[in-house]
Amino acid sequence: MDRSDIPATGLHINCTHPHLGGYQRPASFNVPNIMSFANFDTVPPRTSLPSRVALALAHATVASYTYPQIVPFGSTGQESTQMVVDYVDNLRKESKNWTTLTGDSFPKTLAKGTAALNGFRHYMVQDALYLENYYWVRLEAVKRTGSFKELTDFAAKLSQSLQYVADAKSDLTYKLGIPEDDVKNEKPSDELIKSVNFYHNVATTGDWLDMNIAFLPCIMGYYDIASKLLLDPGTVRNTVYFPLWVQAMAGVSTVSKYKEFINGHIVTLFAKLTPAQQKAKWADWLKMVDEACTHETDFFRLGGSPLKSYEIVSGKEYNIRSYLEGKLYLVNGGSSVTAKTIDPKDASAKWTLTNSPDGYTIKNGTKFLGVSPGSQEVGVLDKGQYWSINSGGGLEKVYQFLNPDGLQWVVDIESPPKVVVANNSQISSQFWLIDPAPA
Repeated sequence: MDRSDIPATGLHINCTHPHLGGYQRPASFNVPNIMSFANFDTVPPRTSLPSRVALALAHATVASYTYPQIVPFGSTGQESTQMVVDYVDNLRKESKNWTTLTGDSFPKTLAKGTAALNGFRHYMVQDALYLENYYWVRLEAVKRTGSFKELTDFAAKLSQSLQYVADAKSDLTYKLGIPEDDVKNEKPSDELIKSVNFYHNVATTGDWLDMNIAFLPCIMGYYDIASKLLLDPGTVRNTVYFPLWVQAMAGVSTVSKYKEFINGHIVTLFAKLTPAQQKAKWADWLKMVDEACTHETDFFRLGGSPLKSYEIVSGKEYNIRSYLEGKLYLVNGGSSVTAKTIDPKDASAKWTLTNSPDGYTIKNGTKFLGVSPGSQEVGVLDKGQYWSINSGGGLEKVYQFLNPDGLQWVVDIESPPKVVVANNSQISSQFWLIDPAPA
């Protein structure tokens, strides 16, 4: 789910750090002042692209946390003066469902630019609903801390957190072209309902630490997936999927703190428990993480079939006009498509846009807008092709026409009147206005 640089409370950006296991420490330790749980109810900034150095540092920041010396369950005690247990990493490795989540095919299609845009839209709208429910669940959980200070700290940050949710919903319209009414009227999916019920049960029956551990797949799992895709040279970067998912989920500003937070609190709790109690608690956490992984994996299915149709442009017959050259209209030239100045009432400049879950067909007379195999030029074909229509540059009522063969290709006025499909670089020659055609 979308978790743009998730707040360490456990929104949706998941993360699995590389295996840190145990690492060498001095024989003596300083017992830390355990961080307030409420510190992790802050909201991250809207994501910017992390550098390779930042990603590398994120994998090592656990070393900045000083743990008290304890003997983890199942150990002999001989190694405790030299080794520190990374509990988060162990939960990840021991979970039977973790690799299923992090190896899921849906994020890979986002990285390749081959995912269906309407599928991604459905996934992202449901994710926005998830974010709304997330804060209700967190409110349930914070009540169980028994601390008025924790409640006060949480409340102080709530307004900023809710603004984060509002921004995420705004992205649905201005970056994915989904009409606001469609966003408002979206009903929660079965996958979302099951996920929310699971987290609500943890919030009302467990404690604050349980709540944060339950969100490990949602935070650490997504981060693990996205950070690898971000560093993969094969990941396509000029589709809407890259900034809204890959880049957003690879944000590192809170991931290391979240990991330190959970490790530190497990250390403190285990220092109070017998080995048998530790083992029982660990088994409960593993069961919880496994179920959370299943819910996250199921949520990915929202991005696949059956696709949902979103009415990005309503109506039927339109003029398609260049945003860069406002007087140039897309025109059916008989054997080719050109962009030229013409009376918008002219039949050759009127296009019928027909929506379906697979995208739009764009028709003039008996011919369809399309691209012949092996060609870069936009032309007219006898058979329709499905085009995805999306917002252009986050501008209101400005659109891009995305090629059926890959969302990194868009309709562009290369040099008027020539119209081609070109690499999506979010420039004004690739933006179009869609006006109702006059009678």
